[in-house]
Amino acid sequence: MENGDNFEAELTRKVGALKRAAIDAAIAGGAFNRFTVGKDSYEMTAWMSGTTKLLYKVTRPDENGSGGGEMTITEDPGGNRSAYDAMARSQSEKIKARFDSIRKEIDDIIKPWKTLPDPSAIANDCDAYAANVTAQLASSAEQIKIPDTKTLPEPDPDTSSVDTSSATYRPHGPMGTRLSISRPMNELKGSAMDTFSKTFQDKLPLIVKDLCYVSGIHCCTLAAEYGFFKKAREKVIEMVTSATDTFNKIAKTKGSVDSTMLLNVISWGLSILALPWGGGTSLAAATGVLALTIVKDTTSAPPERKASVSSYEDMKKELEESFKALKEELKKGEKAVSSTLKENHTRARDDKKADFESASLHLVPSPIVSGANELQMDDDNVNKVSTQLLSVADLLEEAAAGIGKIPMRVHRDGFIGLGENGPSSEYDSFGQMLHELLLDLKWQIEEGVINLKLALNDFKEQDESSRAALEDNASAIKAGSGVDPWDDKRQTEKDMHRDPYFADRDDHDPHTPTQDPSRQELGEEMKRRKDEGRPSKPKVINNC
Repeated sequence: MENGDNFEAELTRKVGALKRAAIDAAIAGGAFNRFTVGKDSYEMTAWMSGTTKLLYKVTRPDENGSGGGEMTITEDPGGNRSAYDAMARSQSEKIKARFDSIRKEIDDIIKPWKTLPDPSAIANDCDAYAANVTAQLASSAEQIKIPDTKTLPEPDPDTSSVDTSSATYRPHGPMGTRLSISRPMNELKGSAMDTFSKTFQDKLPLIVKDLCYVSGIHCCTLAAEYGFFKKAREKVIEMVTSATDTFNKIAKTKGSVDSTMLLNVISWGLSILALPWGGGTSLAAATGVLALTIVKDTTSAPPERKASVSSYEDMKKELEESFKALKEELKKGEKAVSSTLKENHTRARDDKKADFESASLHLVPSPIVSGANELQMDDDNVNKVSTQLLSVADLLEEAAAGIGKIPMRVHRDGFIGLGENGPSSEYDSFGQMLHELLLDLKWQIEEGVINLKLALNDFKEQDESSRAALEDNASAIKAGSGVDPWDDKRQTEKDMHRDPYFADRDDHDPHTPTQDPSRQELGEEMKRRKDEGRPSKPKVINNC
């Protein structure tokens, strides 16, 4: 991956050479221009009355395209020096003005493209997203097939496909291990445990898997933008270099020359967008219910511009049109990214209407309402299950926090692509939904742990107080977390109805499970709340 910070400096150098070549073509090219290009000057001879030879010399701009335009006129044999000097001074002003006009015309064409975003910064963001979000949610290697952007190969020139077999893949995190609660769960028996197991042993891993895939789609839109702008920067340098060569040919040949430009800048980004690790062209969610799609458009070949040019004006127009075509190509690519984000966001919203069985992206509450008739429950195995699940909640919280730290940094001149910020608005909206889905799932786990502990308390105590505490908790779970991923409003952990056990006692250490209250603590606290007339339901926390 190139050092994107060098782009503007390199382009500035290249544009300097382009300006000089353009001026060369303007003064020496075309059917009626008789100047020849020397190292430091343009020269032309003319005869007066068939006997007097006049030598016209005009200083050439330097290698950066600056300066030039001073004319001198020399008569052979010598004659009226002052008259020729006056004529030269008058012509010099006109020539300098023309040179300045050409330089401005070139600057006007190139200026927007100096603002292309740094692809290396986008790549770093993509890699950070893969490591801090998707890898945190992944339970297996197949769920985190996001290659390091620095190891992505160039696409096949014929098919635009990307062979990622040689790419480096990052490892997944501990999510799979932490989701494995079967051993202690097998020691807890009864109808309530069947309900809990169905929710947190069977359904929860599927939800996390689907959220992992969704994060992969979100991540690969960053990768696609990286691909677009890496190629766009390369193409801009190539176009400027090619135009410089064409201007030089016009100045040298004084005739017609061919200009060809292949605008192949988005195929790589589109192929990255459609990589298997991003879901391919069709992502079947783990439950088989929600179908998330990757929108791609690689059906049309990249445009190729061919033209025959014989003057500065001809080539200037062709350069303008080539950059307009490049702009449209980037716009097409970013529309694919925008469509991918919009369509998947729309499809994800449909999950709101799903029931417990069919939901793919959120856990529909199914709390335990009584523990009195359970066959087997014990503190040791309940605590093992609780600690394990709360460690899952920690990973969800870390992944949610990671999303908010990774924007789509694609700001550029509004002339280019989809405008100043490209598809970043759609990226932010999709990311906010995923962020809230993760927070909501974390809350479901925390409340599920309290639910399990209160069920154990009811199993042990089997009194009115223990039953009422469990019922109150079940009602709180059904009321929801206070975070609505589907409403397109920005919500954070501060909007959550976190239970005081976690809000007040959480040590906020991401390397340890969230505070895990004992069933005795829970039972006693619930009784105190009832005796004091305090609400037993979770509360909105404003200082998380």
